[in-house]
This record gives sequence, structure tokens and C-alpha cells, in this order.
Amino acid sequence: MREYYDIDKYEAMLIEDTLRLAIKSFHPKQSTMNIPTLRSVKPEESKVYTRTLCEMLNNFGQESGFKVNGEVILGNPYSIVRVVLAEKIHKNVLVSTANKELARIFKRMKSLLQRKQGLFVFCQNLKVFDGDDLYILKPMQMRFWSRTAALNDADEIAGAILDSRGEKSKWQ
Repeated sequence: MREYYDIDKYEAMLIEDTLRLAIKSFHPKQSTMNIPTLRSVKPEESKVYTRTLCEMLNNFGQESGFKVNGEVILGNPYSIVRVVLAEKIHKNVLVSTANKELARIFKRMKSLLQRKQGLFVFCQNLKVFDGDDLYILKPMQMRFWSRTAALNDADEIAGAILDSRGEKSKWQ
């Protein structure tokens, strides 16, 4: 059916995320606390996000020759996705649990990254380039780890790289 409507695999991801996550979250039953976009992320889902993000960045970087790989450091309430420039693309994504030091840093950062107003929590979107590495701080809610989020993040990262072309960057 995808071929008939000329839907590429990335458009199919958006459609599947909409059906699996978004629609069920827009109109949850009042008696349920099970809202798909707000639930915790499973390690396998963090791998899917990271694989999708790296695939898109590798597609964007084909002409420039840069390649990236990713890993996930799971924490709570935030995790970090580390994307690193590489010689060769690896499909596997390493997922590890935050060590005590990283957990302590997350705890310290929590007050800096969140601002509460009533029932709403506002969290900043933090992406930091450091040499050959890119660190992405992500809240542990599924809405930040969907394939749609990975496509959006890849687009934002690619735009930041293009904007920085005037500055010295290894990601060019």
C-alpha cells in the first residue's frame, strides 16, 4: 500500500507513530492513566530512536562524508544520547545505565532544566556539541523517544550544523 501512495519509509514512520502514540494520547479515556506519549521509555525504544536519528544524520551527511554512531546512557528523569563521528557506520546501539556520578549530575541539573507551573512541567531541549561528540539530554517520556522525535531532532541537528558552517566545526 505504501508504494501505491508513494509513501517513503520516513513518512510511514510518522504515520505509524501517529496511530500508535499520538491518537491514543490525544483522547485518552478519563479512567486511565495510561497515556502512551507520557509513559516511560523502554531500552529497546531508546535504541530505535537512536538508530533512526543516526540513520537520518548519516543520510544528511552523505555528501560531506561524515558518518555517525550513537549510544544511550539511561538515567531518570533524563537520559543522554551520545552521537559521535565515526569512520564506519554501526547499526547496533549500545544502551547502558547511568553510573552514580551521572545520576548525581542528573539530580543537580533537574532543578535547572525544569520549571513547574501548576500541573505542567516545562523542560528545555538541550543538545551540546563537544568535539566529535554530540550529547542530547532527553526526558524519559515516550513522546521524546518516538521515531517522529528522532526525525525532528535529526532535522534540527542538521540545521544547526549548516548554520555553523561559518564557524570551525568538525561536524561540517
